[in-house]
Amino acid sequence: MLAFLLGIVKLFVSALAAVVVVFVTYKVFIKANTDFDEELELKRGNVAVGLLVTALLLGSANIIQNALTPLTHLLLFSLQSEGAGPSRGKLALYAAAHLSMAFLMAVVAMSFSLRVFGRLTRSYMKAGKELE
Repeated sequence: MLAFLLGIVKLFVSALAAVVVVFVTYKVFIKANTDFDEELELKRGNVAVGLLVTALLLGSANIIQNALTPLTHLLLFSLQSEGAGPSRGKLALYAAAHLSMAFLMAVVAMSFSLRVFGRLTRSYMKAGKELE
């Protein structure tokens, strides 16, 4: 029964984290990239922009997924050890801080990778113009 409960909690946290990460990553991508209008290009059916956005979202999701494994272990530890270790409130605070740090790392990593790519290719290629 404990494994089932843990699976449900992990599914709920994963779904919630996925929605937040997708939303914020997409908004950061739009703000960070001034070379072209992503939303307009997606509406036009530009496959290259769609692939770029997909790659960014999958990269962010991968970072968050790797952050959820320790949270699962933390939850399992909390449920199995009554009275041992920190209180559940403190563990919840640790879990929230851990997930927030992973979320911040995902957003910063995706933004940083876009900026580095733009700097590396700026001398001979206008990446935004190539995607239009």
